[in-house]
Amino acid sequence: MQAKVDNMVLRIGEQTTLRITLTAREAQSFDLSRLILPKEIEVLSWAVAKNEQKDDEQTWQVDYIVTCFAPANYQFQPTFIAQGDSIRSDNVLRLNVQSVELTGNDQPRAPHSLIEQPFRLSKTFIALLLMFLLTTLMLLRRYKAKKKVLQKQHPLSPIRTQQQPLTPAAEAIRAIHALRSHEKDLNSNDYYTQLSAILRLYIAARFDIQAQQQTSSQIIEAVEKAAKSETLTELQNVLHTADLAKFARHELTLSEQDGSLLQALAFVEKTKGKAQEDKPATQPALRTKTKRKTDWLTVLLLIVDAMLVLALCPYLLNLFKIIFA
Repeated sequence: MQAKVDNMVLRIGEQTTLRITLTAREAQSFDLSRLILPKEIEVLSWAVAKNEQKDDEQTWQVDYIVTCFAPANYQFQPTFIAQGDSIRSDNVLRLNVQSVELTGNDQPRAPHSLIEQPFRLSKTFIALLLMFLLTTLMLLRRYKAKKKVLQKQHPLSPIRTQQQPLTPAAEAIRAIHALRSHEKDLNSNDYYTQLSAILRLYIAARFDIQAQQQTSSQIIEAVEKAAKSETLTELQNVLHTADLAKFARHELTLSEQDGSLLQALAFVEKTKGKAQEDKPATQPALRTKTKRKTDWLTVLLLIVDAMLVLALCPYLLNLFKIIFA
């Protein structure tokens, strides 16, 4: 019988594999689970890794998972009991089990002393809790009922007067401000894709140019012809930066993105023309204030609810002390 251990140096509680190779006559029988080791070494599990038969001999290769919780240097010979005889391994195994030094935080703590429980589930606590839940439920029902009445008397959608459609410049400015409100959630590629799309839509509506199907250079050339007296520095900078972000995968900072956004606004303001100056939106009709009567029942329920909360505070404090002690 031959024995071999995978790791001869262990710390307390660590595991290693002990491999036993046993060759015997076919007539002999062994209980492979009955392996005798020093009492400090424990067998956690075992499994037959190989079982071969040749002529009248049979060979078993068995893997045992062992561990130890007593630090020491062990020298031993694994032993089987077969038909009243003990069969030891031909070689001596050595196993060095080392202790683990504990740091200050790992030192075992003394047990907590018994804490007298100040909280008891008394009838008074249950009655106060039920009354609090009941008054809170009544308040919620009154609030929902009152909300429905107010919605019937004063619909949420205000009476709107007819409004003229927004000009292309107004639409572009509104879309640019909306993009600015969530620019932190977008990367440079998505940000400049949306900003470029806003400018292309504005140019298509303002100058009657098919900007959606054109490249940046084609757009700039077409706008120069349509707006002869205008300078297009802002548009050139924005479209050039957008091409860098989209095609060159260039990441820009928030300050650079804000700069492009301001240039886009300046281009729209400069090219919108006198005929397309934004007109102030028509204000919706204001609701008239109605004098409301005091709901004394709701006021009374609120007072009772507040008193119940004050009465429950000592019980809840004691409960928190028990939970977080």
